[in-house]
Amino acid sequence: MTTFDDLQKIDQVESYSYRNCGKESLLAKYSIPLQHLDFKYVATTKDANELEKMVEILRSGQEGHYPELLRSTEDHLRILKPNSRLLRQTSRVLSKQDLKQEEIDEIANELQKFVTDISRSSKSLEESRPEKIRCDVKVRQYEPQPEPLNLVKNEKRIAATDYQAWDKYDPDVELLKQELEQDKIRKQAEKAQQAVEKVKEEAEKYVYAGTSSQPTNQFVMSSLSSKQKKKLKKTVCFNQYPTEAEAIYHSNRELEKGREFFKSADYELALKCFTSSIMSKSTAINLNNRALTYLKLKRFEEALRDVEKVLTMDGKNLKALLRKAQSLEGLKKYEEALDCVDLVIERDPNNHIAQELAERVRQFCRNMLKNTRMKIVEIQ
Repeated sequence: MTTFDDLQKIDQVESYSYRNCGKESLLAKYSIPLQHLDFKYVATTKDANELEKMVEILRSGQEGHYPELLRSTEDHLRILKPNSRLLRQTSRVLSKQDLKQEEIDEIANELQKFVTDISRSSKSLEESRPEKIRCDVKVRQYEPQPEPLNLVKNEKRIAATDYQAWDKYDPDVELLKQELEQDKIRKQAEKAQQAVEKVKEEAEKYVYAGTSSQPTNQFVMSSLSSKQKKKLKKTVCFNQYPTEAEAIYHSNRELEKGREFFKSADYELALKCFTSSIMSKSTAINLNNRALTYLKLKRFEEALRDVEKVLTMDGKNLKALLRKAQSLEGLKKYEEALDCVDLVIERDPNNHIAQELAERVRQFCRNMLKNTRMKIVEIQ
């Protein structure tokens, strides 16, 4: 039985040939055979992309209006591809009058909690910011570096046939010029050596200034004696970030960078960013992301260690359980992997990744049983 909306669509189809004359139909555009617009074919096909095209054709009304066939096609598409964009339904934006008082109170509480967290983080960052930076190390003044020495000057040579110039040439004067040039070069080299010694002295003062920071310059480290290096190793190192808010900020920033590298399939750089995020603030999210990166790089033992840490934080984390099963499959521990993936399917039955993994692991277990030989022992 047709509805009023179906009758309106039928009226629109009657004038279709007049409104769209000369335009290519969707049936010809998508290369869909006309006999595919059938209940039997729709019920047996497994091609979700073709079903999407058939839904567009049936909705357009170019080949006629068939509401029952359209509903059947949409129902089968919902089974094969539930996240299809053609199955989305538009709805108007809700206003405050459309919400219940409980929903309004819940939204207000979440907003208040968000504002409180942001205010606390901003306050901790402001308190940790020093009013004036104190530095015990004297800042060296810039000294212009001497220009590179040209020991061989491109002077214009006297031509062999220029007899007038040879008459004016005085060898004693030229020798005196060379001696003066060598003295100038020697003074510049001594000045450069003094500058190097000055840098070494300031580096030693920096080490014994009593600060907890360690110099990372290789030149400074090479200028220290063995006793000074030993003393430098015993210095106290404080936390990298003075407040929890700064640690969370840097952890989230590195996490986002790692996700971008992971999307572009640059797993090595993604691994570095996720590791930096974990060093700043270890959470279940960045540990799960690093475990997934380890799986892409086929480093299953490291991935297993990360998911074990996540499960100690949250024993019901489904992503960690699924990645633990994938890591155990990579390590060829199929029975343990099957136990983990069964837990995931028990809590999330529609997880197709877990279902595929479970089927694959069961097949490995069957093959292992087939290759196992039973030994018969006679009992006297």
